[in-house]
Amino acid sequence: MRLGYKLFAAGIVLLSACGGGSGVVATTAPAASADTTTTSEAPTTTIAPEPEATTLADYLPMMGPEDPEEAQDYWRGQELAAQELTRECMAEEGFEYVPYVPTFEDAYFDWDMDEEERIAQQGFGMAFHLLEQPNFEEEWDPNDDPNYAITEAMSESQREAYEYALYGEQPDMELDWEGAQTEEERRALEEEMDRLWREREWVGCMELGWSEASGGEEAWMSFEEEFGDTWQDLWERVQADPRIVAVEDDWSTCMADAGYEFRDSEDMWMTLDEEFNTIVSWPGQESMDGGSGITTAPAIPEVEPVENEDGTYTFVDAEGNEYTEEDMEVFWAPTFDEAEVRAFMDKEIAIATADFKCNEGRWERYEEVREEYEAEWVAENKAALDAWKARREAAG
Repeated sequence: MRLGYKLFAAGIVLLSACGGGSGVVATTAPAASADTTTTSEAPTTTIAPEPEATTLADYLPMMGPEDPEEAQDYWRGQELAAQELTRECMAEEGFEYVPYVPTFEDAYFDWDMDEEERIAQQGFGMAFHLLEQPNFEEEWDPNDDPNYAITEAMSESQREAYEYALYGEQPDMELDWEGAQTEEERRALEEEMDRLWREREWVGCMELGWSEASGGEEAWMSFEEEFGDTWQDLWERVQADPRIVAVEDDWSTCMADAGYEFRDSEDMWMTLDEEFNTIVSWPGQESMDGGSGITTAPAIPEVEPVENEDGTYTFVDAEGNEYTEEDMEVFWAPTFDEAEVRAFMDKEIAIATADFKCNEGRWERYEEVREEYEAEWVAENKAALDAWKARREAAG
């Protein structure tokens, strides 16, 4: 697993001033005197603002602030910056592109539902989202995006050139996933897929915009190569800190009191995931033994999409057989017995409810320790981090 997936969002940690000073600068103004009978005014003191501490977010912009309100503004600002960079890139490629960031009201979430209420209805969402399967296409109006009208006015060849400029080269991803029988074989295919994406000659203006605005995956990979060993050591020290050990023990005890024996959160997730995959068969993959007897989902035919005049698609295989979008939805859909999945959802909601109660104050305690170790690590490695950042900026 890449380092980026293990990093928590960096908080803003105030480090002590260099040399152990207080960071407060006092200046005394000279006394003013009109004549010998005028008493000098009391000295005035100006408090200079304390300099902001250096945090990991200063080197990896995608970390962002921890405060939810600050984070919302931060990520939206980053999206706007990425969209503007995309517009500039597309203009250089000879195309019009209008920066577009959907509002939060356009997102597919019920923002009025608090977390406890959501967990009581949906649990962790594993079974709920499988059963509900919300139709996002009906909720999203493409006309909200001004770029939709731009591409609709183009000929097919113009649209292909536009999409190539925007999304980049799409490598051939026809890998033998069905033939991968072991975890090592699947991991090898994932690495091959990752290699094909990384070696594209043209990644597209959209990816370039995001990469420049956020640092992108390249920054994560470069950071891991430069600091991965020492950062991994830091993470292991956090996990071994007696305060964190106590946090995990408290969680396990609380869950046991609720009737669930898990070593830790990872054990809980693995247990649920394994059980879920005994009753659900995903397209092109075998389900695990012990479920409803469903062993495989229908085989997915190898097809090429052909756009119809009305904007719909027909999918054609090598023998010339045609499939509608509805046909392909059947192939792509997971196979399961609804009664079994609903029984699993009841169990999932019960475990998620217990987890929610046992997590009270847990992450705050975790973050306090994590911030402490991270602040020390950034301070100790500041010179190396500054040099690494300078090299990346110089390289463009």
